[in-house]
This record gives sequence, C-alpha cells and structure tokens, in this order.
Amino acid sequence: MADLAEQLRTLESEYAELAIETDDIRIEVARLNGLLAPLSDGINELLTSKTQIQADLALHVQIQRLESAKKSRPDGIPEADISGFETAVHATLARWRIPGDIRVSYNQKTADMSVGNLPRNMLGRGMRSIAHAAFTVALARFAANRSRLHPGFIVLDSPLAFGGIGAIPFDVIANFYRSLHDDPSAQVIIVENVDPPDDLSGQATLHPFHTSGASRRGFYPA
Repeated sequence: MADLAEQLRTLESEYAELAIETDDIRIEVARLNGLLAPLSDGINELLTSKTQIQADLALHVQIQRLESAKKSRPDGIPEADISGFETAVHATLARWRIPGDIRVSYNQKTADMSVGNLPRNMLGRGMRSIAHAAFTVALARFAANRSRLHPGFIVLDSPLAFGGIGAIPFDVIANFYRSLHDDPSAQVIIVENVDPPDDLSGQATLHPFHTSGASRRGFYPA
C-alpha cells in the first residue's frame, strides 16, 4: 500500500508539471500566432495582387491581339463586296418585279441602302418593308454564293403587311413568294397575313395561328 501511495504522489507531481508545461506551450503558440498573423495577411494580399496582375496581363494580351487584327484588316467593306451586294439586292427586287426605279446603293456610314434616289427610311411604308426584306434575302444569297458565314435561315416579319394588297401589286406578292420558295440559299420563315399564291399552298409549309376571338388570321409559310 505504501508503494502505491508513493506512485500516486509521483504521478500527481508529474501531472502538475505537465499541466504547467502545457500552459507554457499554449502561451508560446498564441505568441507565435500573433507574430505570424501580419505575415499571413501580407501573403493573402500578395496572392490577391498576383491574381489581379495575371488578369490584367491576360486582358492586355487580348487587347493587343485585337489591335493587331484591326490594323491588319482594311478600313470598311471592300468596294468589290459592296458592288456585289448592291447587285444582289437589285436582282432580288427585279425578281420580285418591283415597279419604278430599283437602283440600289449601300451606305457604309449608315449601314443601310438607298433604292432609286431615296434612302430606305424615306421610302413609303410598303416599299420600305419590301426593301428591308430584299436586303435580308440578298445578304443570304450573297453569303451563300461567296461561301461566307451565314446562319442558313432568315426570318421576315410582315414584309408585305405595311402596304397591303391595295398598295403592292399581286404579281409582286406572287413573285416574292415564288422567288423565296425556289431559293436554296437559306431557309425562309415568314410571319405574314398576305396569302401566298395558290400554286405554292401545297409546297410551302403553312402554320396558321391567330389570337382567340380575333378576326384576323395569320400563318408561317416556310
């Protein structure tokens, strides 16, 4: 029993010494953490700065590439391309049998065209709409004929609706639809209220639609 009591006293003494040493270690760890904290903040700031610098450098490289590409390209659209596009628009209007002066000129500054002697925005409502459709259709044909990039489809929203049958001759409407039906340059989706010719009714894909209760009906010829 005396030996056990002596061993217990020894263990208790050793435990007390270890507790003191543990407290000392905790105090030292806390002191070292206090010394390392500013260094840790500095490292985080350096890493943040490094990330920002890398992003800025990547942006600078991209800007330089774009500037180099810009310098290597000629200013504006080449005259040959403009002339070819004007011819394509004129041919489209002629194919539709548009009456009057249908000479076409393209203005690079306004990115729009003139028909006859008038800019497109000064044309009558019906002619303005037809001219816009001719521009879109001719661009698809121009791109296809020269193997240029194009989505492969066009969407025409009410190209004939502004003028109505009273303002646009029926033969123009018929030629408009037949020309687009026979054109392999792109798929054509038309939102329109004016009926296509009867001979195309069985060849074009028509999707009638109308608002419930409305008196007007429409369709999607494609």
